Amino acid sequence: MYPFVYNPPTGRYATCLRQVSNAQRFASQYNICSSCVVYLIFTSVMPLYHLLYQSYASEEFTGRELPTLLRQSSLVNQAVEVTGLLLYTPDGRFAQLLEGRKQHVLEVYERIVRDSRNHTCEVLMEGPWSKRSFSYWCVGLSDCAVVPEGLPLTCVNFRQLPDLLTKVAPTRPMLVHRLLSFVEPFLTNPTY
Repeated sequence: MYPFVYNPPTGRYATCLRQVSNAQRFASQYNICSSCVVYLIFTSVMPLYHLLYQSYASEEFTGRELPTLLRQSSLVNQAVEVTGLLLYTPDGRFAQLLEGRKQHVLEVYERIVRDSRNHTCEVLMEGPWSKRSFSYWCVGLSDCAVVPEGLPLTCVNFRQLPDLLTKVAPTRPMLVHRLLSFVEPFLTNPTY
């Protein structure tokens, strides 16, 4: 495994030898002794952040309103490199995991709190994150048919969620538990 080198101008971590040599050039460019280039181990820095919240829809989302919300959210999240999972239940509740740089995650969450389409936002978990569970934006619904084609997101049916979560977050049992308990009534009730 190669060391991770932080590159402040880009805010990114180098992970291959070519990027490490670029980081050494960066060190000399900024008058840092090349023998003193500091290799930061990724797990000791944790540049990512996560926030899991739940909220309630102000009004029931119809077949036209939910796709609009998904389109707007996917564009905003993609622009700031925030990924994660949005769950919307038939009884009008949201739960969303946001992953990305702390500043971006908090900005997205503040925008959500101010959005009149939902209320009673409650943070369930948040903090540093060593790596993304979702490298893309994912939506969990009881019926994926409402999602328009062409959006940069993946939709999973609630019944697919247990398999997905155990694959993408095998080392995060608390996260998996919270998300599955959120949709559990809809997994066991065949009317949804």
